[in-house]
Amino acid sequence: MNERIEDAPSWLYDEFQHAGVDYANIDVAKKYESRHLKFRDFEAEFERIRERADLKRSDVVLDLGCGTGAFAIPASRYCAKVYAADVSAPMLGLLRQKITEQKIENIETFAAGFLTFPTLPEPVDAVVSSLALHHLPDFWKVVALKRIADALKPGGVFYLSDVVFHFPVETWREGTQAVLDAMESSAGGEANAHIAREYSSFDWFLEAAFERVGLTVEQKIDDAAFIRVYVCRKK
Repeated sequence: MNERIEDAPSWLYDEFQHAGVDYANIDVAKKYESRHLKFRDFEAEFERIRERADLKRSDVVLDLGCGTGAFAIPASRYCAKVYAADVSAPMLGLLRQKITEQKIENIETFAAGFLTFPTLPEPVDAVVSSLALHHLPDFWKVVALKRIADALKPGGVFYLSDVVFHFPVETWREGTQAVLDAMESSAGGEANAHIAREYSSFDWFLEAAFERVGLTVEQKIDDAAFIRVYVCRKK
């Protein structure tokens, strides 16, 4: 699979360059799961996603920013087909190793991101993305959301879990510090890099973007002080 879409314009944002933590570094990628497992339970996360998005055993699902398979691996045991895409070659390599070791036959992987995942053979029932969309600036988030909406069947579900700011813009300094403090207590050293060099958005921006691309918010859940979940449906 090529790492760029064939007709990509020269000015397309390069999502293969890493904002914040450099997951193109193999050592960083190898430490990803052990670090994230300190504050994440991947199996429990899948169960929450399955229930909230009402995933069915016949569903075909696209996992964007799949990493080492936190969602894709358990989803493959439940759903009919999982497409898994990530821009980090080391992370994708670790996922492919798991697929081989566990003899999983219903995950198809792509070296691609939100802006570069290929046109799939048919629209999917659900798109899932956890802790990845914040790697894109806001303009490109809207482009990504439009591509996600186009990839879904009518009535399909988009499940987004990400760091989202929902404090008043007037209190941006205090609000940002509160998010930073909460992230530090659970994610440790990633917090400063996230705030300084990544692109989390305000809730009102994301909600307007969903509406603009034809996605209706059905659920809005705060899983932590800094993590918000949106369950959206394609109109």
